[in-house]
Amino acid sequence: MSNVFLNLILITNYGAYGAIISTLVSESIVVLYLIFSIKKFFNVTTMLFSKFYKYAIGSFIMFAVTRVFEDVLPTTFFAVILEIIVGITTYLNNTTLAKSRYLEKLEKFFY
Repeated sequence: MSNVFLNLILITNYGAYGAIISTLVSESIVVLYLIFSIKKFFNVTTMLFSKFYKYAIGSFIMFAVTRVFEDVLPTTFFAVILEIIVGITTYLNNTTLAKSRYLEKLEKFFY
């Protein structure tokens, strides 16, 4: 709802940049809501700041791999899907190799 409201205000004044700002603000609100709503299942402070470097390194490697794919492959629908699959696989492999406890908690949460 916030996205629609912000779009009405910002797009008329700023065009495409208004849509970008509106989406960024709305998604930030959603992320904050989700962080506060999962506090009862996870220790959010520890998850966000403890061993953050593992996630940062995994994200950087995923970015580098997908960037290479983006430069090598043509811009087609199937190339984008392949890039998404490779990015997800790369990130999950990195976090698994780093023995991330987050994956263990996530697995316990769903099973």
